Amino acid sequence: MFRSANVIGALPKLNAHPDWIPVDEAARAIAEIVSATYTRADLQSPHADVYHIMNPQRAEWGDVLEGLREGGLKFEPVDMGTWLQKLAKSNPDPSVNPTYKLLPFWEQGVLDGAEHKYTFNKVSQLSPTVRNCKPVNPELVKKWTNSWIQSGFMQKAA
Repeated sequence: MFRSANVIGALPKLNAHPDWIPVDEAARAIAEIVSATYTRADLQSPHADVYHIMNPQRAEWGDVLEGLREGGLKFEPVDMGTWLQKLAKSNPDPSVNPTYKLLPFWEQGVLDGAEHKYTFNKVSQLSPTVRNCKPVNPELVKKWTNSWIQSGFMQKAA
């Protein structure tokens, strides 16, 4: 989606609250959970607990857009319908506009603001990293954007 900013000059304004967690913090959380739950009995009978490695401090979508801008992307925030129209009329070449390939996915309303509710009681007890995780903020998104530009994954807006 973010790569579409340079192609169509727009990104959607969403009523979303991402529960993203930086990969280094996710890795640390996994190590903490494994260390806290692993016992010798697991060698005989592995358990099937599931832990959602997500940020319990949800971000604001506006903060994500702000960080993308600060990182060098130029776009107009538009409502989802306008963004979908712009995407549908844009260059369909996936090498130029990879977001276009996902147009049917976006049109299904996957970003309609419906959010899954998870509890973090168990994972927060086992992982200080998850328990103390801060929400994604514009500075972090700017850092990600700069990294994407440096790696060639994205282009800085002209």
